[in-house]
Amino acid sequence: MPQEPNRNRNLWKVQALRTVLIYMVVSAIWIAFSDRLLAVLFTNIQEITLFATIKGMFFVLATGIMLYSLIQRDLRNIKQSETALKQSEERLARIVETTPNGIVITNLEGTITLVNGAAEEVLGYDRKDLLDHSAREVLGMRSKFPDGSDISWEHSLTYLVLERGQSLRLVEYLYYRPDGKIINVLMNSSPLRDDSGATIGQASALTDVTERRRIEQERLEVEQHKREFYRRTILAATEGKLEISDSENIRRLAGPAIAEWNIVHGEDLGVIRLQVTEIAEELHMDEPRIYDFILAVGEATTNSYKHAGNGHVSLHQADDSLMVVVADHGPGMEALTLPEVALTKGYSTTGTLGMGYKAILSVADKVYLATGSSGTTVAILMSLHPKKMELASAGLPDTWA
Repeated sequence: MPQEPNRNRNLWKVQALRTVLIYMVVSAIWIAFSDRLLAVLFTNIQEITLFATIKGMFFVLATGIMLYSLIQRDLRNIKQSETALKQSEERLARIVETTPNGIVITNLEGTITLVNGAAEEVLGYDRKDLLDHSAREVLGMRSKFPDGSDISWEHSLTYLVLERGQSLRLVEYLYYRPDGKIINVLMNSSPLRDDSGATIGQASALTDVTERRRIEQERLEVEQHKREFYRRTILAATEGKLEISDSENIRRLAGPAIAEWNIVHGEDLGVIRLQVTEIAEELHMDEPRIYDFILAVGEATTNSYKHAGNGHVSLHQADDSLMVVVADHGPGMEALTLPEVALTKGYSTTGTLGMGYKAILSVADKVYLATGSSGTTVAILMSLHPKKMELASAGLPDTWA
């Protein structure tokens, strides 16, 4: 916005200089050639003096008319430029005033020079209480980070935009309105520069996203409640054998890996089963349990390869147990499908899971499952030797039949 007046001032200077140059060139040509012409045409000193006087008067009249014409032309150009500038400013003012985002413009000292109606609504101040006031006092003193921590001067908008010339894209703050209401404000700020590129101010767009954040939080809470309900339901239905968890918790439970593999090609599945078998035999896992363990590992790795096209497998040892963790970055499973995945024979989100998770649950001592939009992680726990109390297949839910 400040560039327009500067540009017009420069244009006016150019026009004034051009007028002076035209006058100087015409005058120099007239003086140089008119005197020579008189010397050629007249030899009598009285005639030369008479015509020199007439020439001077004609020069004054002609240059006066020329200057008047040039000045009138420049005045018309200036008036047209001022009219265009005024219309441009009016259009800009209408755009700023009607935009749904709050607009706040400050000068180099951080003083608010322009504010629109939407900004009044967001900030809770009348325009007269905002204009010519410090943005730091109005915005900075009433803002905090979303976690409630104070905003230091080094992290404030004024410092980052005006002193460091940075553009801030969609930075969120908690804003404490003067009426006591706390709202979430999304700010997008950029420095204003003059024709030379020097920073002369700051423009900030403000958006009240309080309602959006409330809806997001409610949706998150509903999702968390839903997942917790499914976790408890599935844990009870499987008599504790399947626990819905998260990938980070699974990694903590697993501890350091004693072997790792990447699933890239279908041939990798057989290599993983073979090497897991060898390690289980070295640790003297009972032979029937090795067979069951490899069955579960094969099902989990095959699922990962079919659904995600790749995956990562790690083997962990804890006391007298082995745990295989299979992780991928596929599409994952929706929370609504977890009961079917866990309890329905042969259920698959894509129709290619074979016996599904029931096969894994029927042989493993415990299974941990984490799934979501970022992928799926399955951990299969198998003790080296049978426990005294093992889950009998007769005790499985009817949906497994």
